[in-house]
Amino acid sequence: MLETARDAGDKSHRIKVIVAGYYATGDGYPNGAVTQRILSREACVVDAGLAMPADQHLWRAAKGNLAKRLLMALRLFGHNFASFCRVLSKCDRDRDLIYVRYPALPFMLLIAMVPARLRPRCYVDGFISLWETMFLDRTAGGGTLFGRIVHGLEGRALRAAHRVLVDTLANAEFMRTQFALDSGQTVALPLGVDEERWRNLSDAPTRTAPFVVVFVGTFVPLHGFGVIASAVDLFDANDAVRFVFVGDGQDARVLERIIERRPDLDIVWRRGWHAPEELARMVADADACLGVFGGEGKAARVLPYKLYLYLLLGRPVITQSSLSAPAEEPPPVLGTLPSAADVAAAIRRLRDDPSLQARLASEGRAYYARHLSNAALASGWRELLARHASSAATNFKDEPDPIH
Repeated sequence: MLETARDAGDKSHRIKVIVAGYYATGDGYPNGAVTQRILSREACVVDAGLAMPADQHLWRAAKGNLAKRLLMALRLFGHNFASFCRVLSKCDRDRDLIYVRYPALPFMLLIAMVPARLRPRCYVDGFISLWETMFLDRTAGGGTLFGRIVHGLEGRALRAAHRVLVDTLANAEFMRTQFALDSGQTVALPLGVDEERWRNLSDAPTRTAPFVVVFVGTFVPLHGFGVIASAVDLFDANDAVRFVFVGDGQDARVLERIIERRPDLDIVWRRGWHAPEELARMVADADACLGVFGGEGKAARVLPYKLYLYLLLGRPVITQSSLSAPAEEPPPVLGTLPSAADVAAAIRRLRDDPSLQARLASEGRAYYARHLSNAALASGWRELLARHASSAATNFKDEPDPIH
């Protein structure tokens, strides 16, 4: 029914998707905007949300002083309450689909106060857990009173969702077990990527030396930056390897010490913020790219945006073997144990095997197209929309106009 209505061009019989929340925008948060563009081609989209300024980053506000944090909290709940009122005034709870963009928690806490029989069906960006980020990532004591309060609030918010959208199968299982969600309530979808800004940079480097290894990301334990830095320390000038680091973070001092102590190594450090096009050019010029080496736990459940960029551009990827994706098929990477010796050995192996480089590059591009691309994301949403339409038709099968 959904396809027939779309092919006929009759928008009056397509599902209405209402976008909700006070949502993040800008280069750091492409998923919501890309998803909304995809939905606009598949359904009638009404934006009842409010957009954050593009230069507003949640992590920066979280690191600010108490006044800045309180101001951010007031904005989050004030703007989400305005969106909440808009959604309730525009939606039919049985027919319309509510897409709650990241960060969804404040909006869903408001939805959770609505009685279940009156609650609209919300599809929620849930790929980042606030509780996990605040406590488990920082070993700040998730079992403390404040930790238990945040955990309880997040669980209540997520249980009020019809579907919780996550980025990997392992994260889907984590969210189900951690927050007592129903089986089938979590759905793994690829993250939305602004592909057109990257596609023209996929040609392989033509140089023969040095062998360029690029790491893009935050210098934190989750990414195993200490492992990466220790692996770099195992090389010398005779290895003809250039290491390019793009980013900064709490473990930056580790890299600073290596640069000071090992002037014989070829290390390039590009600190600060970089536009997506600039990041893409640096990745496209790499012979190999480094992923995540944080071991088990969250590091084994995430598939960061940088791996999307690496695979889209056809760059060979070295990352820890323990990882997850939105599909059962694992990404074609050169997997290692998260240890300095193993990472160094993988870099040397890839440097010395051009055929392996070519195979990983080709298979990576194909894998991206199958499982991580915007086309794959659109396919996942079409399935969700079709199920939603079927449910709405069942609930209103006796009415002549079941979807408005």
